[in-house]
Amino acid sequence: MLKPGVASTKPSTKGVTYRLSTEKLERLRKAADARNISPNTLFNQIIKAHLDWHSMAAHAKLYYLPKSFLVRLLNELTNDELNELARDVAKNVLVDISLYLRGGFNLASISQIA
Repeated sequence: MLKPGVASTKPSTKGVTYRLSTEKLERLRKAADARNISPNTLFNQIIKAHLDWHSMAAHAKLYYLPKSFLVRLLNELTNDELNELARDVAKNVLVDISLYLRGGFNLASISQIA
């Protein structure tokens, strides 16, 4: 119980009901068990990841690529080309990504993305 005048840092929640197929529910339970967390906690993590990242990633021009594909592309670049690409991305692209995904550009917003 909270003491009078002490604010809670825990966000308020509401109970809702969603229907899942039996197969998906079982997969959710197994994934939660593997992480030693409750299915509810895992579900909340999935929703947060979707809302904070996945639903906005394409708008911020972020896409999934196989690591081997990216490694092969980067291996084709000279050190000078790689340095130029890194500077360009840091200077131009990270600002746009931060603004789009986090609504601002500062150290905190960059650290949330990385």
